[in-house]
Amino acid sequence: MRLISFLPRGRIILGLAALLVADFPGLWSHAWAEESADRFKAGQRATLRGIRVVRVTVENIWEDTEMFGLTRDILQTDVELRLRRAGIGVGPSNEGFLYVNVSTRRSPNSEVIAFHIEVQFHQEVVLDRDSKTRISAPTWDTGGTGIVGRLSVKDYVRKVLADEVDKFINAYLEQNPRK
Repeated sequence: MRLISFLPRGRIILGLAALLVADFPGLWSHAWAEESADRFKAGQRATLRGIRVVRVTVENIWEDTEMFGLTRDILQTDVELRLRRAGIGVGPSNEGFLYVNVSTRRSPNSEVIAFHIEVQFHQEVVLDRDSKTRISAPTWDTGGTGIVGRLSVKDYVRKVLADEVDKFINAYLEQNPRK
């Protein structure tokens, strides 16, 4: 485990893609961690109770990701629109923010692109042992890593991101049912 902490995320993604493609040429796939381990799901979802407005923050996009037409503005609009359509308030908020990170890596001379998506809800939390210590921390998360053919990157990654945002929407609406 210690070795992985020293490897840049891009190299890990690229390595995974290379291994998968070597075994399965032409593979279009993604491997997702579900909303987290089952024992944590209920606790994570409960942290969303009472949130009225969600601010969306999309991490700056890497240059190679923009090369495929996946810009920060496009992803920001996609996520905000999806939340609004679900009836979730979107805008400035001190209650927390939905953090979105999308990155891609292309192996030289390859038609296969590895991608990684993270969707997290961050809130201010207080330490039990020291109530004066407040930090922003992810209280809900989902995401994963996958590979896709170069010509389908934009559409496929946007679809997978939409699926991940839908997991947040479902968890949010479970804790904040419409009246």
